[in-house]
Amino acid sequence: MILLKTHIIPAGTEPVRLLDYVLEIFPEMTTRSSTKKALKKGVVLVDGEQRPSGWWVKPEMKLELFDPELKPPKILPMKLEIIFEDDQMAVVKKPAGISVSGNKYVTIQNALMYNLQASTSVETMAWPKPVHRLDFPTSGLLLVAKTKQSVVALSRQFENKTIKKR
Repeated sequence: MILLKTHIIPAGTEPVRLLDYVLEIFPEMTTRSSTKKALKKGVVLVDGEQRPSGWWVKPEMKLELFDPELKPPKILPMKLEIIFEDDQMAVVKKPAGISVSGNKYVTIQNALMYNLQASTSVETMAWPKPVHRLDFPTSGLLLVAKTKQSVVALSRQFENKTIKKR
């Protein structure tokens, strides 16, 4: 894993649960559920140690945020219908019978780099990332983030239910 950020909890900070503090200081962590999973995987370390989400953090503790995505997707030369695309995000039509992501080669995730233009934003990610999933037999529109800000914004909208799947 690659170290992305280091944060020292400032003096005078009241003790708070690790989950709540991580959500507050690292905008990359977008939802409570994804942050809990990240903590279980060791994506965030406290003083070099993996800690549970309920762990109390205190001033002077060092938090480290790592990027868990080391391997880029294999590029799949499969044409997708692009409904919308800008520098921040894209809307892609997902055909039925293909997984959004997973450990198979034929996935929408692997076809995105073949179909989308690279973002020129300072906050661009190494590769585009689907923000949600659609089941294997389902066709429909898939939101894809191209920047860190769009991942955060779109994920929070799903969490707050301001974006609805139909």
